[in-house]
Amino acid sequence: MFENRPKNPPPTASPKKEVLRGDPPSPKRGTPPEKFVYLNGDFLALEEARISPEDRGFLLGDGLFETIRSYNGRLFRWPQHRARLESGLEELRIPASEIPERIPHIFDELRVRNKIAEAVMRITISRGAGGTGYSWNPAAPRTVYATLRRPPDIPQRRKRGMTLETSSIPRPLPFTSVVKTISLGAMALARLEAYADEALLLDAGGFVAEGTASAVFFLFGQEFIRPEAAVLKSITAEVIEELRPVRVHRLSLEEARCADAIFLASTGMGPIGVREWDGRSYPHRHPLITALQADFDRLVAVETGAGN
Repeated sequence: MFENRPKNPPPTASPKKEVLRGDPPSPKRGTPPEKFVYLNGDFLALEEARISPEDRGFLLGDGLFETIRSYNGRLFRWPQHRARLESGLEELRIPASEIPERIPHIFDELRVRNKIAEAVMRITISRGAGGTGYSWNPAAPRTVYATLRRPPDIPQRRKRGMTLETSSIPRPLPFTSVVKTISLGAMALARLEAYADEALLLDAGGFVAEGTASAVFFLFGQEFIRPEAAVLKSITAEVIEELRPVRVHRLSLEEARCADAIFLASTGMGPIGVREWDGRSYPHRHPLITALQADFDRLVAVETGAGN
């Protein structure tokens, strides 16, 4: 496919810093939750929220989460997020079918209490407390926790671009592509070792998969390529595929490095260009990326009324 493209030699890697041995941590990422949160039917201050130490989400990672972006006080692509959440609950056999229908109300209440319209909402659901070892008490109530965070400064992020670093941690293969499990130890470790905005994960065969919290796309000429090894069903990636023809291809690391441009796509930020990957520069304001961002913004405005 890319035989005629010049092979870019991999950049000289800078020595890894061992952040687990007391060195200064990498720059702070993300924002803390807003003051008011939702927990098991109650809206309360964050510092008052308490979850049982026997909760299976804490002990076993037995649960899932969903992250949804709001614009203009409205949840973007909520039906698609709801469908993925319901599929995940079914796959994990967590009896909580009544929860998804309550989420828009939970969001509205949190939005009002926190006085925020532009937000990233995270809903975390675990099987709850109870049981010994892997056994489970079916009578135990589920744990449902929801927060709002202020979104990143998108114009500034687009202007600055993202940095990307290939992780030594392989992408763990989940048992299903529809469950956003809270068992994220591998993702956390990949981000911990990366001195970059995002860590790029490879599959067990060394092929490009995805970021820890984002889908990754590569531009070759006019063609948009998404790695075949990507695992998670990404709703933002689906939006990109509505706006542009995208070809799925099994990308080796060597092929991927020859891309003309790279961008990431996530719930919180939409499409954002990559300015540097493993020390090599890429045009994060590539015309095809900026045109895609403009079309993405227009779609969001149409569906949510943002900007009105």
